[in-house]
Amino acid sequence: CFGHFLLKTANRQTSNEIMCFIFAIKVSGIGVLPILLVVLCALFLWGTVVYNSLKSRRERMEGHLQQVGRMALERVQLLSKLGDMLGISLINDAEGYDETRLKAETERIESEMALRGNPSPAATELKNKLAENAGRLLQNRQKFRAARENYNSLCREMPYRLIANVFGFKPSA
Repeated sequence: CFGHFLLKTANRQTSNEIMCFIFAIKVSGIGVLPILLVVLCALFLWGTVVYNSLKSRRERMEGHLQQVGRMALERVQLLSKLGDMLGISLINDAEGYDETRLKAETERIESEMALRGNPSPAATELKNKLAENAGRLLQNRQKFRAARENYNSLCREMPYRLIANVFGFKPSA
C-alpha cells in the first residue's frame, strides 16, 4: 500500500522530502523553481508561436480579400469603358456591384456586342481583358475562401482558441 510506503519512508527521510515526493515536485534534487520556470517558458514559447500563426493567417486572408477588391474594381472599370464604347450606360458605383450584378452587366455587354456584329478592335481588346480579369478574379476568390477557412479553423480549434480569445482573434464571417 501507498500508506505503508510513506510510513517506511518517513523513518528514513525528512518530512520535507516526503512532501516533495508526494507532490512530484522534487525530481533528482531539482527544486520547484527551475521546473516552474521551464514550464512557464514552454507555455510562453507555445503562445508566441500560436499568436504569430494566427496573425500571419489573418494577414494572408486580408491580403487575398484586398486583392479580390482590386480585381472587382478593375472589372467594374473595364465594364464601364466597354459600356461607354458601346453607348450603354452602366452604374459606375464600384460599391454597388456584387457578383450577380457583375455577371448581369457582363452578359448585357456581351449580348450588345453580339447584336452589333463586328466590334471595333479596341472593344475586342477590352472584352479579352474582361475575360482575363474574370479568370483572375475567380482564382483570387478561391484563394480568399481557402485562407478564410484556414484561419477560421485555427481560431476554433482547442487549444489555439484560448490564445485567439485572449488576443482578440475572431473567426471571419
